[in-house]
Amino acid sequence: MLFVTVCIANVFVLFTGRILNRFSSDMQTVDEEISQTLSQVSNSLAAVLGAVGAIAGATKGTFLILMVPLTYFYFMIQKFFRATNTAIARLESISRSPIYADFSQALVGMTTIRAYSEQARFSASLEAAVNANSIANITQQLSAQWLAIRLDFIGSCISFFIAVIAAATTGFIPAGFVALGLSYSFQLTTYLK
Repeated sequence: MLFVTVCIANVFVLFTGRILNRFSSDMQTVDEEISQTLSQVSNSLAAVLGAVGAIAGATKGTFLILMVPLTYFYFMIQKFFRATNTAIARLESISRSPIYADFSQALVGMTTIRAYSEQARFSASLEAAVNANSIANITQQLSAQWLAIRLDFIGSCISFFIAVIAAATTGFIPAGFVALGLSYSFQLTTYLK
């Protein structure tokens, strides 16, 4: 009977943690992240289109030939990254729920925990939950670095293409246009991130 009561209490505490996690995350997203994200998307889109236009103008339109396979490559990387990042974010959110549950449980039962001298057990439980959440956070950061490396490769391909066109066709592109194209190709990588 005691075992059943403990199991029911643990399930209740887990669901309480998930509910607290859901409401706190949703409110943070609505209050802070949506407006910032929309602003960043519009600024990045304008910057990317401006950089692509400047590079295409500097290379007299020959960049548009390279842009087709690079755009396909970019969208394939983004598709893979979004699926992976969504799964990792879900794992991070699920691993955050026990932290909220343990913390709220400890706050409510502080006198009982002290009365039975169970501080060490609750501390160990909370540390284990934080460690599990840290693993998900680190994995999410590693996936962001994976994406950054691929986007740097795309930017390097653009810079290499401009340099090859400038070297192979003497006089086709003036030196000032080559410098303009190269400077925007370096910035394009930052805009794509």
